[in-house]
Amino acid sequence: MTANRGLLRIVAVVAVGLLLAVAVPSAVSAGPAIRAEDANTALSTAISNLEGQGYNIDATVGSNASGGGGAIAATGSVDPNSNAAKAEFKGNAGGEPVDIQFVQTPDSLYAKIDIKAIQSQLGFGPNVWIKLDESKITDKSNLPFDLSGKTDAINIEGLMTSVSGVSYPDPSDQSQITGTVDLTAASGVGAPDKSDLQKAGAAAKTTPFAATVDDQGRLTALKVDADKFDGSLTQDLKFTDFGSQDTVSVPTQSTPAPDAAYQFFNN
Repeated sequence: MTANRGLLRIVAVVAVGLLLAVAVPSAVSAGPAIRAEDANTALSTAISNLEGQGYNIDATVGSNASGGGGAIAATGSVDPNSNAAKAEFKGNAGGEPVDIQFVQTPDSLYAKIDIKAIQSQLGFGPNVWIKLDESKITDKSNLPFDLSGKTDAINIEGLMTSVSGVSYPDPSDQSQITGTVDLTAASGVGAPDKSDLQKAGAAAKTTPFAATVDDQGRLTALKVDADKFDGSLTQDLKFTDFGSQDTVSVPTQSTPAPDAAYQFFNN
């Protein structure tokens, strides 16, 4: 079931989608005095300000490069007004067509899963919303979102916990920040799948990333580019509609999740 767990990680990292609608400290003035730590501070501030914010998500997770298992397109929303988040992932993973939808609240997870290769094992149809009790999911990092209120909803903070060489490629343009991230140090729902990290080896410790920050200090894009060694670890996230995100509500009809669904999440 490793591939399945990978899909859940995809949801997490994408789930990925996220940013904020609050003002942050004014940008450091451009000029030769700009230092790498200034870019580091700007990146850290943009990420920390995701917590508690509403936004829409548009992302691509994974690629076919360097043995990657394919690309998954993800769209979704984080809605602090309803304290809920949703995401849909469509594409191919390991050669299998995938269409997974999630709606998550702090205590319940709703899922609609369409993966033909395992549908019969799951015990429910591709058009059925199932409701899972989150307390029965033993590894919380297998959830799509982190709605604990302790971090941003998809835990970009956990994904980017160890970065190096953070700088402005063009000192006169403080909207673009680059560096490398140690994906082996990532934690929480944003962390990559362990099997993908093992496959990537040491290269995952210095994975290039590029971030875009708008004139209000908000993270509007983040690309983690692992295409040179394992496309499965690549993520390209876009964050929009801060404070005017789509409304997220739980499905009006759902059925209690069967045991097989919990096995899917806990394996």
